[in-house]
Order: sequence, then C-alpha cells, then structure tokens
Amino acid sequence: MPNSQFVIRNSLFAILAMLLLVGCSSSPTTAPTIPTSVPAPTLTPTPLPLSPDAAAATYLSAWGAGDYATMYARLSPDSQAAIDAESFAQRYQNALATATVLTVTTRLQSALREGGRAYVSFHLALDTALVGTLVTDAVMSLSLHEEQWWVDWDEGLIWPQLEGGHYFRMEYTIPVRANIYDRAGLGLATGGTIVTIGVIPGQIEDEDALLAALALVTGLPPDEIRGRYATVPADWRVPVADISAEVSVDHNDMLSSIAGIYRDEKDGRTYPHSGAAPHVVGWVAPVPAEQLEAYRAQGYRGDEWVGVSGLEAWGEEVLAGQHGGVLTVVTSAGERIATVAERSVVPGRAIYTTFDRDFQKQVQQILGGRKGAIVVLNVHTGAVLALASGPGFDPNVFVGPAGAVGRSQILADPRHPLFNRATQGTYPLASVFKIVTMAAAMEEAGMDPDNTFFYCPGYWEGLGPAARKGCWKEDGHGDISLKDGLTASCDVTFYSVGQTLDEVGPDVLPRFGRGFGFGEPTGLEGVFEEGGLMP
Repeated sequence: MPNSQFVIRNSLFAILAMLLLVGCSSSPTTAPTIPTSVPAPTLTPTPLPLSPDAAAATYLSAWGAGDYATMYARLSPDSQAAIDAESFAQRYQNALATATVLTVTTRLQSALREGGRAYVSFHLALDTALVGTLVTDAVMSLSLHEEQWWVDWDEGLIWPQLEGGHYFRMEYTIPVRANIYDRAGLGLATGGTIVTIGVIPGQIEDEDALLAALALVTGLPPDEIRGRYATVPADWRVPVADISAEVSVDHNDMLSSIAGIYRDEKDGRTYPHSGAAPHVVGWVAPVPAEQLEAYRAQGYRGDEWVGVSGLEAWGEEVLAGQHGGVLTVVTSAGERIATVAERSVVPGRAIYTTFDRDFQKQVQQILGGRKGAIVVLNVHTGAVLALASGPGFDPNVFVGPAGAVGRSQILADPRHPLFNRATQGTYPLASVFKIVTMAAAMEEAGMDPDNTFFYCPGYWEGLGPAARKGCWKEDGHGDISLKDGLTASCDVTFYSVGQTLDEVGPDVLPRFGRGFGFGEPTGLEGVFEEGGLMP
C-alpha cells in the first residue's frame, strides 16, 4: 500500500503543477473553459488473425462459389510464387470440367496446430454430370506468416490423387442414337455411317497441303481449321468436321497421303426417302454453342449430334440414351494410375409413330412445292396417318457434310419451307366451322335439323342490301333444311343461323368453338403448334 499511496500522491502533485503552469501563462486573463466531462479514451482495434480452421473455411467456401480470386488470395507467399493466379484458376477449372463437376461441397472435420504450421482435414464431395458424386477426405496444410494463416497449396487440394501434377481424364462411351419408325417399323430417322476427320498437330509435315485437303472435303475455311488445333498439345486428336462415308472413300487417296490427318468412323443419322414427314421428325445437328454448357451438365461430351427440331429434339433423352464414362487419374505423360469412378452406358430407345411412311410420301408428293398442308387422321382413333406441309424440305441437307449451300438455300427461301403449316399456320376454318354452328343452333336456338328450313336464292341480305353475301351456288339452293344445308354447305343457311345465334347471345358461337377444341393446341407431342384464334 505505501507504494500505491506514493504513486497516487505523485500523480496529484503532477496535476497540480500543470494547473499552476496554466495559471501562470501569458495568455489573456479570461477564465478558461473547463469541460464538464472528459471523453473516454478510444482504442484502434487490431484485427484478430483467422484461426487455421477459419482460414481453411474461407478458402473452401470460395471454392464452392467458384471464386478463384479469393482462393488465390489465401495462398501462402511460397505457393503464390510457385503458380500465378491465372494458372491456378485454370488448373481448377480444367479438372472440374474434365470430371463433369456440377457442384462442389466441402465440410471441415478437424484441425491440428503445431507451432507455425496447421493441418485441417475436410470432406469433399464433387457432384458430376456423368459418373455420380465423388467423395473423399483431404488434408489442407497452412502456415503462419505475419500473424495470419495461409494455405500451402498443391494439386492434391483439388483431389488427393492429383498431387504431383497428375490430371483427370474422362473416357466417354456414347450410345448409338436410336431410330424413329412409322407404324409398321419402317425407318423415318435411322443410323448411318459418318466419318470424323481431324488433325494430329504433331504429325503435320505439309500444313498447306493438309489445310487445302481439309478445306476441300469439309467446306471450312483454312484459317478456321487451323484455329481448331493451333493451341492444343501435339499428340491430341483434334476433330475438325464430320463427312459422309462416301466423301471419305471418294477422297481416300488424297487424305491417306497427307501426314497429320486422321479419320474415325461413327454412327450418323440419315432420313430415308429424302425425309418422310420432315416437319414432324425434325433433324439433328452438332450441339448448338449456346446450349453447350446445358448439354455438358447432362453428361454430354459436347461434340455429339443432338435433336434440334421435331421428334428428334422432343425425344432427345429417349433416343440418345445415357452416356457412360470412366474417370481416371493420369500422369502428365498420359499413364493411368487410378480409376476414380465409372458409369455404364444406357442404350437409346426407339420412338414409334402413327405415320404410314409410304402414305406420308404420297401425301407430300400431292402437295409438291405448293403452299399448303394436309393432315390425314384415323377417324376411329384420332391417330395421325400423314401430316404434310408444303413446300417441304430434305432434312438430310442438315446432316450431310456438303450441305452448307443447301442449308443456306432452305433458310433463304421466301416460301419458308421449315414452317409447319399444318400445326403452326393459323387460317380461317371456312365451311368446317358450319359443324360448330349447327351444333350451337340445335342446343341454344332449339332448331330441328330436319324441320327447320331456310330459303337460299343464292345470296343473303340479312344485314341489308348493302351488305349482301353470296352463296357458293349462285342460283341458290331454294328451300333447304338445316341438315341439308350442312351437307350441301349452303352459305345462306349458315349466315341466317349465325345471325340467330348472335341474337341469342354473342358468346354462343365462340363458346361452342372452344368446346370443339378450336383456339387451343391439339396436344400433339413433338411438334411446334399454334392454338389458333377464337374470339
């Protein structure tokens, strides 16, 4: 206590001395303003360093969000010196893309600290599009620098077996696309042989000759072909285009003599008889660029041909089956060291339609190049036996190797041959609607089809002479019953019936029209259609 009293006493003396000095200063004698309260002192907070597990959690959370910039910012100085930010992000992106990873999920498990080093174990789950969910446990090493914990990075943090510069490799198994048949099992869309022609960069000896040959058989510009392989490893097989087996055979001597060109045969797509019901069957094409990521998320490799129109597009999942794949870990030299996961291929399943292929072709020939549409139904079942739209087109143009000119012609045709007039065209029903009008007259106006009569002089003036409407039969039908008016398609009869129904209620005819299904899509699967207009 004596020491405490001494300190307090000396502090008081110091305060008094300061007051005396103020009183003796040469400043004006005006009494100084003395604050009534002294502000409490404030301290500038010093941020506490993250714990090892918190630092690891920040890193893993950023990975789940695909935030590679934040991940890289958490690397230790030594790790950042070993890899730049762009290469770091690319390493992750390439690995995840190869493994078809859709989502990354992590969970911290435990942490161990030993002086300036720490080890955090975590559970990792990679949900993939092709081979299921990959799960493993991994350990993250961290080091303490300037009172902060930093990640000591290596490839094993992506997947433990990638440590040491190893890579993922996905080996795809792509099922044969199933066929589309008519009611009797005759092919509407079937398999054929297509040849993939490509380049192995490291084997090129005469690039000018190679580019000239490929441009000849594919129709692609040389610069575009060169761009396909310019930046890839020398031993990669780089596909350039698909050509038909016939084109491959016709140019076999030339293609075989040029080093660096390879050809692989695969199942392709053909449409027999220049395409029966092309507007309904549709066609296939390489995966559209704007849909590439969506298809990869379903396990596609990205270079497949997929349905882009009609039943080919509607039934893609059925026809294409399910890709198989084997995910392996390989060394930088390509040597396999582990199999991570695999999934078996599921074959595609055929689609059978109600069409009669031969009859369908006859109907298409009747239309020829004229604009119009013909639909033939089985009156007992409603099955569509034929559905033709004119002018038509040959879908083989869209899958053939030399079809660029033909495709351009179809797309530029002012008659719009790709437009399905049978299901997308909206036209006045004309006399077909007389069935609806007669049904409404019987139910809403009490007309008897046999005993309700009209007089047809060949014209109708129910709205006044200035609005005279003619009948198709210029000399008229004379006295005619409602039933005979329908079978004779007498226009005057139904002008009169329509006027009567409008007096009953302006909503009667539209209501009956909708009741008959007009103004609504038919519900046909696999085709684009318009519902039409009904007031």
